[in-house]
Amino acid sequence: MTLVFLSLFFCMCKQTKQPTSMIMLDNWKFTTGDSLVFADVDYDDENWRGINPALYWEQQGLPDYDGYAWYRVAFNLPDAIKKNAFFKDSVVITIGKIDDTEQTFLNGELIGENARLVPAGQKPDSFEGDNEAYRLFRRYLLAVSDPRLKWNEQNILAIRVHDHGGMGGLYELNQHTVSMLDVKDFVKLDYAASPFLLSGVDSCEKTLLVRLSICLTHFVRNLPG
Repeated sequence: MTLVFLSLFFCMCKQTKQPTSMIMLDNWKFTTGDSLVFADVDYDDENWRGINPALYWEQQGLPDYDGYAWYRVAFNLPDAIKKNAFFKDSVVITIGKIDDTEQTFLNGELIGENARLVPAGQKPDSFEGDNEAYRLFRRYLLAVSDPRLKWNEQNILAIRVHDHGGMGGLYELNQHTVSMLDVKDFVKLDYAASPFLLSGVDSCEKTLLVRLSICLTHFVRNLPG
């Protein structure tokens, strides 16, 4: 559900005294091939190559490669990121778009597949068949109590990718983060809602539309009883 609801938006922003802490995921490792062992926390990826997750792998020395590949990155998840969060119950793992299909693992456990959140305990199965998956934005929302998260410890994020052909892999800039769910995650600024209009000899005006998307399931699950 999408609402233009400015009063609620600004009220919520006012209550958030400081920006929610965000963890940038960097120092990514990469290898071609496929094995579910690559998702294991204790797997030794020392011999994997470094890779920039903002560029297709074809732009990084693999111009003709199609098929399976894996990405891994380690990050610490401190309790401190909850301190300034408006919503203190959910963690967002943002990866962005991937070409083509993907399974995402956290600490050896599957958490998402082709932008669909996977419940704890589900085992990986076939994931390669979606020819439109490259259009999907990967963003996985986990409860802070989810057993797949390790608070105040090192976490391992592993992403299994299958490229059907053409360009492959992760490729979006500044989309690889771990953060607490925040007000900004429900807000989209629509700059294209209206054109610039001349309002005088040396001035113009433009209407900016603020869309507030309310995830009812997020709020309902936290109601008393």
